[in-house]
Amino acid sequence: MDKIRTGWLTVTRKCNNYCEWCYTQNKLNCETMDYNDALSSVDKLYELGTKRIVLIGGEPTLYNNIADLIKYIVSKGIKVSIASNGRKFSDIDFAKRIVEAGVNSINISLKGTSEYEYLKYTKSNGLTEAIQGYNNLKKIGFNNVSLSYVIVDDDKTNFDNLVELIEKNDLKNIVFQFVKPVLKLKDENDIVDIKKLGAFVTYIYEKMKRTKTNYCLEISFPLCSVDEKILQKMIDENRIITCCHISTGKGLIFDTDLKLLPCNHFAEFPYSDEKIGRLSVSEISDFLDSDICVKLRKTAGSYPSKLCIDCDKWPICGGGCFTRWFYQEPDKIIRELKGGDVNGIN
Repeated sequence: MDKIRTGWLTVTRKCNNYCEWCYTQNKLNCETMDYNDALSSVDKLYELGTKRIVLIGGEPTLYNNIADLIKYIVSKGIKVSIASNGRKFSDIDFAKRIVEAGVNSINISLKGTSEYEYLKYTKSNGLTEAIQGYNNLKKIGFNNVSLSYVIVDDDKTNFDNLVELIEKNDLKNIVFQFVKPVLKLKDENDIVDIKKLGAFVTYIYEKMKRTKTNYCLEISFPLCSVDEKILQKMIDENRIITCCHISTGKGLIFDTDLKLLPCNHFAEFPYSDEKIGRLSVSEISDFLDSDICVKLRKTAGSYPSKLCIDCDKWPICGGGCFTRWFYQEPDKIIRELKGGDVNGIN
């Protein structure tokens, strides 16, 4: 097993939002990581060679010991990031405490373009708090803060409203994340139209090039769905993020109960019901080299369709989020997207 570059600690499943698309809806508000377990997890990630730990949830800023945990991680020479909805940072004293603890970077996820939309999607009034949290961090001199926004459909009006919000509030450095499948029994209506989302990438590119906002797109579906010329421009401008850590085996996620998850979207499907995170470092390493983990990595890194084999975009595409193919037929989808010689697919 190679070294684990990035570790994720799910410090709590508590959250002050209840997002429609959340990958852990069924576990919200029911679990929190014991602080001693959190420290032990950090020790093990350190021994596994981890250089960066991301604190996730739920909402990690609701974790009572978050500042002390950050200090402990930093003492190991490991960088700390937080993935947050940003609402707690609207308290400037809290923001100062987290920054002073040594956090390296913070990503704030915007959940709507207006308070009405935020309430609709999250059952909470939090947009103003999230933006205030972003501004507070900038105000106290913490510049390594970015934003993210989950795109769930191809609603142009909604995206225009988002751009207006970004420009009005002088928000910088945003990642547009296309919604990913969550592993559970799904209804057919939950399956997104890849063609529509691919076409929407062009709209986003044309819209964003008229702004001064630094941005990128995390695309969770095959890149051959995107117009070839637009795609190449975005690649040349470093606007595309598509990589999955599962296939490389360079990432490791500890759930609140120390079960190990392949990724966040496996919240209800850990590698094993055993609390593997309680094992010794050598035993964890042996497990990560076991058949079940090796097989999953091979599955995540395999071609979803034979049509992908000769594609010159494969190294940055990887077929998108491979969990999508649990619910859709890859060969059929790729063939429909191909429609001829598209992006090097023959």
